[in-house]
Amino acid sequence: MKTASGKIRLSSRPLSVLCIAGLLLVLSGCGVKWWYGKLDYLLRYRVDQYFDITAQQKDFITKQFEEHLIWHRYEGIPTHIEYLAATQKKLADGLTRAEIGWFFNQYREQNRLIIDRLSNDSVHFLTQLKVEQIDHFSERLAEENEELEERLLMPREERLEKRAEKTIELVEDWLGSLANDQETEITKLSLNLPDNFAQWYQKKIQRQQQFISILRKNSSKKEIRQGLNLLMLPSDSKNRDTSTSPIIEMIIAIDRLATPAQRQHVIDELQQWIDDLTEISQATPA
Repeated sequence: MKTASGKIRLSSRPLSVLCIAGLLLVLSGCGVKWWYGKLDYLLRYRVDQYFDITAQQKDFITKQFEEHLIWHRYEGIPTHIEYLAATQKKLADGLTRAEIGWFFNQYREQNRLIIDRLSNDSVHFLTQLKVEQIDHFSERLAEENEELEERLLMPREERLEKRAEKTIELVEDWLGSLANDQETEITKLSLNLPDNFAQWYQKKIQRQQQFISILRKNSSKKEIRQGLNLLMLPSDSKNRDTSTSPIIEMIIAIDRLATPAQRQHVIDELQQWIDDLTEISQATPA
């Protein structure tokens, strides 16, 4: 997907394209109209990467996604637009902890709605997997986890420094160029966040292993649906209290550092997304 700076960033989550492809439309940045026209290809490409799909499976994915895309154009996008417009208003005069909590909660809710929408087709697809496709999926996950393992084995100081660099990149995507004192302060804020990477990685691996085990056991559709929900909507993120989260505190601090011009930069970016999404939702499908 494209960020506000125009960088393309594809999700690495194995079922994200299958289960939350529509959410890309909210996060695609200035290229949202281009990406919308490519979602069918993106879906097939990413699912094939993970499962080495057959021609029959490809046809099923293509047909079903076309139906979901029509739903998303006329029902999903208006919800995204409301969300972005409300976010603009909250950003205009500075963020509160409650507003940031609202942002995360709404994001998870839109995630959940799209997962629910695609759940039946996702489960049907997963029940049709052959043993060698499950093996392919497991191997693909292992390859992706290698990079995470490298981060885990890094000295703590190096890992935190790399996280701070990523934080600066993300903030610049939203605010534009940072002054030296802003960059210094944001780096300090990031370095002071708890280092929870090991715990996060352990839970991620555990969820993946549980899901692969479900697929290998020739489980029922109900069991696969439960496993899919666990993988895509982990309970620790659903039930997390964000009101006192260190991340919330860091966002509040960064928001206070923003100049009026930087705040307007974010609002303008969101308006571009709103305009693009409005055009898509009002267009007649080809």
